[in-house]
Amino acid sequence: MVPVVRLKEFSMQKIEKEKSDLIWRLKGIAIFTVFFAHVPYNGPYEWISYIYNLLGMLGVPSFLILSGFFDYNNSTNLIKTARNLFVPVLIWGLISYFLANYISLLSLHVQVLDVLKWIYGCGSWLYFVPVLFWCKILSRCFDRYYYILLLISLMSIYLTAKNIIPYNEYFTAYTNPFNFYVYFQTGRIIRQNNIELLSVKLFLMSLAVCIISLCAWSETPSYFSLYSVVVSICSFVVLYRIAYHIKYGEEVGNYRM
Repeated sequence: MVPVVRLKEFSMQKIEKEKSDLIWRLKGIAIFTVFFAHVPYNGPYEWISYIYNLLGMLGVPSFLILSGFFDYNNSTNLIKTARNLFVPVLIWGLISYFLANYISLLSLHVQVLDVLKWIYGCGSWLYFVPVLFWCKILSRCFDRYYYILLLISLMSIYLTAKNIIPYNEYFTAYTNPFNFYVYFQTGRIIRQNNIELLSVKLFLMSLAVCIISLCAWSETPSYFSLYSVVVSICSFVVLYRIAYHIKYGEEVGNYRM
């Protein structure tokens, strides 16, 4: 029987101790699922396409839950946080833009605004960093009213799913922080309340809710559905327990270039 371990007791008091093998394995699993989001399946089998979309949907919410978990009681000021987040994304954004648009660059048909949009995540996969930063700002400025922000986040996801929010090339569903805030705040709630993620009851309940939600979800899995919120959070609990039992893979989550 797997012992129940409180997050506060599971080497989580300090940032150094938070980098446990379990957390790194969980990040490794999340990195693995991101692969399915960026390498879509275009074959003839619908069930494989469904699995691809489902797995690809889990990576970003998992990373945001972990980010929210580590952000709770984090005293790092927002200026330093912005520097730590945006300096790397600026470098990789310029490199990735060059690789994706080298023909336009060679012909000098490139505009600064297009580069900035790319780096900010409008039309690129770099949206995660700006969204993460906005989530940090929202949680720091309105921490006492987080439940209101959670309601706004769920409403934003619902309105996005119904194509009601007027998105454009400068403000997309992916760069809307309210579409992802619910996951960030979930991580903060987990740490604040020392929720026992290794509880057998919580694992079985999360697994059951996840299966029921998938059976009721008739659409293609994506970020922008209230079903995705339920499935992603419940899947995080399931993946957490799986990461506990896997005794290898932390090198993937802990890899740095």
